[in-house]
Amino acid sequence: MNKSTRKYTSKSLRQAIALEYSRGDVTEREIARKLSVAPSTVHFWIRRIDGGDGCGDGDDERDSLDDRPKTGRPRKTDGSMDEQIKALITQNPFLSANEIRATLGLPCKVQTVRNRLREAGFKSGVPAKKPFLRDEHYTARLRFALNHLHWDVDRWSNVIFSDEKIFCSYGNGPPRIWRPVGSDRFEERYVSSIEGKSKRFTIPVWGCVSLKGPCLIHRIERKTLNAVYYVDNILIPILVDSGNVEDLVFMQDNSSIHTSKLTRACMENNGIDYMDDYPAKGADINPIENVWGEIERRLSDRFAATEDSLYEMIKDVWVQLFDPPVRDDDADDAIERDDADDIEGDDETVGDNDYIKKLIGSLPNRIETIARKLGGWTKY
Repeated sequence: MNKSTRKYTSKSLRQAIALEYSRGDVTEREIARKLSVAPSTVHFWIRRIDGGDGCGDGDDERDSLDDRPKTGRPRKTDGSMDEQIKALITQNPFLSANEIRATLGLPCKVQTVRNRLREAGFKSGVPAKKPFLRDEHYTARLRFALNHLHWDVDRWSNVIFSDEKIFCSYGNGPPRIWRPVGSDRFEERYVSSIEGKSKRFTIPVWGCVSLKGPCLIHRIERKTLNAVYYVDNILIPILVDSGNVEDLVFMQDNSSIHTSKLTRACMENNGIDYMDDYPAKGADINPIENVWGEIERRLSDRFAATEDSLYEMIKDVWVQLFDPPVRDDDADDAIERDDADDIEGDDETVGDNDYIKKLIGSLPNRIETIARKLGGWTKY
């Protein structure tokens, strides 16, 4: 058999052939039948053992069973070059293989550089995206983490996490259609039926989540939120009048609306205990950011024709996530704890508030990670 087409023989099979041959009372064909291999394979390895192929004297049977060193094509890079590649990518992980080759003047192809990186234990991937942190952001985040490092899950369960989110009518971009090649793009069946100058629109939504407090969602009935609307339509009716903030701590970000004199006065006058040290660039500390992300994921293929239909989609997912308890702040759409069992969910419904439990349960780890990274980002 031609060497270039010979199948690879495992080390254990080679040893089995050698063992049978060492008995001296069996033929090559008998060994082949017993081990279920081709006679030519048995013959080849017996020749190697005996040194009959001209490549050894047969004195060391163990060496004759080993793979022989392969010549192959010599490596284009030596050990020193490989170390330079590793050092350069460690210093700047954003360099491309082409840039590494050009910087070091390597006498090889770009693919060779990639191979050396993989051999050194590196892998290529899309970098994580997080907002840029300035020195003051690191300082504020670290201060917050150190102030709350001793908080356990039970204490975090008393916090109401809030935030606003703008949802777009399209999920993954505008809707797409399939039509025959050469067909009229403006044929009625291929034209979107949404009325108006622009088919894309957005609606702002406010929400809050808490393990021991409310899990509410509110549609903001204006394009831009201001302090007056925030106080009159969110803080007072949703938190104050409903008694949802008793013995709880309210968390909000540091937008000008939340830190305005009107907002602060409302919270202080109505006994709303709020976190005043929540840092800027603290999205990974607020679990409701994960809620918004989950809603976006579940509605990634959405295509809402109206603002009302878009809000209904958002509200439906909210109900699925917080079942039970969950309710919309609108009186007509309220879903109380006693009615939670009547909510019909699909396979993605998370019962008994398991979803929010997992989010709140991750907070001690988030805080510990920020402290360990001296204010750096977490994975959340």
